[in-house]
Amino acid sequence: MTVSWGNAVGFLFVIALVLAWPTFGASLVIWWILAAKNAKDKIRAIEQREKNAAHLEPLFKNNFAAFFLSLDVPIKYGSYFTSNEAELCGRYIMIYLANNPEEAELFIEGLKKWKTKGSYELAEPVIAAECEISCRQKLHVHLASYRAIEALVANNNLACFSPVNYNEVVQYRMLTELGRPTGRSTYI
Repeated sequence: MTVSWGNAVGFLFVIALVLAWPTFGASLVIWWILAAKNAKDKIRAIEQREKNAAHLEPLFKNNFAAFFLSLDVPIKYGSYFTSNEAELCGRYIMIYLANNPEEAELFIEGLKKWKTKGSYELAEPVIAAECEISCRQKLHVHLASYRAIEALVANNNLACFSPVNYNEVVQYRMLTELGRPTGRSTYI
């Protein structure tokens, strides 16, 4: 577990100011060192997320809308996704995966499972999601995606996700974690 000094830097600055006189300014120097370390850690984390996104984005082959629509995401009664909303939702899932390496690893495991035998290329996310549904094995691709949707809807106010039935997404995620069928796959 890494310690984030981001929240404590302001508090430490106040302490450094109070202690500046008796420590002859050493506390201010220590504060500057901690602030620089915090900034360096944030920059490193941003660079890692950008690197992850650059690795994930080509896997989608710019089919974000098709990928999102292939996930069997439950929607509210009478609602639907426009092509622009589906495109944005697919991109947000990719960004979520880039920011959460454990989930990206799970997602890529799913792509590996559905790749063509003998091929070195991973399966496209659309194909992997459709294969999981048709084989009644919603596993890695769906689980990572449902977790992403759940987190994105719960923690953000993104208009593109407004048709999503959040309670059913949570239920789908829980059932998928248990290895039970959900959504369309139960009727195929």
